[in-house]
Amino acid sequence: MDDLQLVFGVTSACVSRELRNGLYALVVALPTVADADIVWPSPATMAVFAQAIRMSDGPPPPDGVFPIGFVDGCALKIPTPADEDAAALHYNGFHKYCCVNNIIAFGPDGCIFYLHLNSPGSFHDSRCAVPLRTFILSDRARRLPPPYTILADAGFRGAHLADMFTTPMVSGEPLPAEAAARAAVLRRNRWVIFRRQSVEWGLRGLQYCFPRIRNPLSCNSLLRECVLLVVARLFNFRTRMLGYNEILAEFSDELLRASDLHVVVPAPVDDEL
Repeated sequence: MDDLQLVFGVTSACVSRELRNGLYALVVALPTVADADIVWPSPATMAVFAQAIRMSDGPPPPDGVFPIGFVDGCALKIPTPADEDAAALHYNGFHKYCCVNNIIAFGPDGCIFYLHLNSPGSFHDSRCAVPLRTFILSDRARRLPPPYTILADAGFRGAHLADMFTTPMVSGEPLPAEAAARAAVLRRNRWVIFRRQSVEWGLRGLQYCFPRIRNPLSCNSLLRECVLLVVARLFNFRTRMLGYNEILAEFSDELLRASDLHVVVPAPVDDEL
């Protein structure tokens, strides 16, 4: 901001006002740009995504796991609110500061396809994922028909999320007594851990492409949401236009092959069976 003041010979109030106007202009303009869209994949796209993830290098994929992407929570720091109740609500005991938790899902094409912003920092990932679960259940046959799933970490474990997210095992979880079954469970767990790390590349890329969100965000919830929406859409725009994205670099060849193959879409499971 100081550089802008010196270059244009204006006051800090003028610079702040124009930066705010520019932010609001982007909020209005970016939804009209197709390459900046945040779009849930169609059933045909899910088939390509699942095939690409399963075909990627690494441990062999387990049977029956067809992930369409990767999801995780992203805690972003905010100043400590003046109100004590708000400060307590946003304080995260793990990070030791006030923050907001955001649920972000990436596809193997490197783009964000789901975003839920501004949950209080004290909320656990499993609680912040409830809107995502509600969104999926509102049209389950189209948005996540079984056996499609989303890879996540252990924070997304829970009875209400179990049929939507595939997560690694947690410490102390019992293993089957039979050697063959135990080996199959461990192979599946290794694959989930190996492939789930892709979401970390996405979150790191999001924060390092846009250093603004690495600094404390505004206490104003509306302004904070505008900043995060603009950043998320610009991230997708950058990925689609330039291709500079670690997730895309990992899966680009598999996406091309999966698009060329005759991909068989897994049949939905009959709930009555």
